[in-house]
Amino acid sequence: MNANEREAMHEFTFIHVHSRPRLFACIRGLRLTALTAGLALLLLSPMAPRRLEAAATPGAAPARALGQGVSPGESPPGRGGAPASSGESEAEQYFKQAEQMVGTGEENSDRQIALLQKALELNPDLVAAEFNLGIIYSRLQEAEKAQARFNRILERAPAGSSIRVKTLYLSALNLKALGRTSEAKDQVQQVLAANPRHADALALLAGFHLEEGKIPEAKALLEQAVEIDSAIPEAFYSLSYIAQKNGQSAEALKYYEKFVQLVPNNAAAQLNMAILLAGADRMEEAGRYAQMAVRLDPVNADAWMELGKIQMLSNRQADAENSFRRSLSLRSKWSEAHRILVTMYLGANKLGEAEAILQEAEKSNPNEAEVYSLTGELATRTGDTLRALKSYGRAHELNPAAGTAFDFAMAYARSGMDPLAEEYLHRALKLQGNFCEAWLNLGIVEDRQKKEAEAISAYQEAEKCGVREAGLWYRMGLLYARTQETEKAFGYLKRAVDADPPRWKAVLREALKAVTSDLDSIRYQPEFQKLIE
Repeated sequence: MNANEREAMHEFTFIHVHSRPRLFACIRGLRLTALTAGLALLLLSPMAPRRLEAAATPGAAPARALGQGVSPGESPPGRGGAPASSGESEAEQYFKQAEQMVGTGEENSDRQIALLQKALELNPDLVAAEFNLGIIYSRLQEAEKAQARFNRILERAPAGSSIRVKTLYLSALNLKALGRTSEAKDQVQQVLAANPRHADALALLAGFHLEEGKIPEAKALLEQAVEIDSAIPEAFYSLSYIAQKNGQSAEALKYYEKFVQLVPNNAAAQLNMAILLAGADRMEEAGRYAQMAVRLDPVNADAWMELGKIQMLSNRQADAENSFRRSLSLRSKWSEAHRILVTMYLGANKLGEAEAILQEAEKSNPNEAEVYSLTGELATRTGDTLRALKSYGRAHELNPAAGTAFDFAMAYARSGMDPLAEEYLHRALKLQGNFCEAWLNLGIVEDRQKKEAEAISAYQEAEKCGVREAGLWYRMGLLYARTQETEKAFGYLKRAVDADPPRWKAVLREALKAVTSDLDSIRYQPEFQKLIE
């Protein structure tokens, strides 16, 4: 290898290291994407009533099921207010036994269901038992069974009665879960026709509008709902989603803060609050909410990962490392936590720690291309050429994308196998024609093989692509000097020198020391001598 070729290899390395995008993407961008996805998934997920409907016992004030209780004195449909019989009294006793299970480990259990069913056998007109069976089946996600119960009430409940309105609302929620959207919308409209200020129904109708992309209509209904009832968590959740979608971060945070106040023990809510605060650069507060999220759900790998990212952005590297490791201990599947932690270790030159994680990741994720891409980077750092080639090759085999082809090409180039490097750079460009760095390095490996025309073409493509680096201009100047295109040679060499005069003048002087140099055709010309003074 002559002096000119040694200089070419030096510049090849410089261009590769400084222009290639790193694997560690912007954490902040990843976080906001995760938040939007989370909001979309949880949008208007209805809360089931927290307790059972009370039996309509004459003279007793009924307990309320999240605002859905039977009004005192309202008669069960079909009985015309007939006095209670001994059978009905026994039915109510079964009902009360079921009611006593609310808040215990037997809530929503088979025994509670059996008690309610027994109450209905004794008194088929016990609306509260039918109603609460519907609620329980909804909670258990047995939507068909729940709908059967709601339908029985709706078949008999008088038009305009409060029990009909309550059942219509819960039936609409249940029909939505069943995917019977048209019927659900019809029933929620019936609720609002009977009670235009039914806040939960307004929020549910807003959810349908959101699904249809009718954002302004949904927002108006949600604002109306929270004005009527400021304790509807789902409405504030959806308002936050709309604000986030419209780029109104401050508004999104305001609404979500209200949501979290209403559901303080929800780990996902705490975590999303942390994400919004981090997006507003309120890192200290974000960290507190993220810590609460992992306290509420300590086995949530995603929560630990997000906490680690917030800690990293707060320059708490040791804490971040611990959080990422907790995430890894909970989930062996390849994840963002693996990627960030390995990249942290590579950046800190903690190669042993990076090696340990990658070895475990390969055992658990033998078909994950990124494991091998990072292993290839680690092998390059340690000078293990064969392992680097094998790792990058495996990554490209598993994921034949432009990036993996480029990595494989660079491994070949560093090993001096330019024809193979050229082949894989062409593959990368076939997959991604605007891959600027691939054009740049294709020019380098073709230049090293003395393929002047091909190299010039590749360099020109890199320049068109937007590469503005002194290393490129220097190489183009050398190549044009070699092919005796003097004017172009001076033009590009001058651009390189102007970018960093001490560096590139020294590089040019060094290139002149070779027995034969690409600069021989212009070395004695006054314009060149002036350039290196």
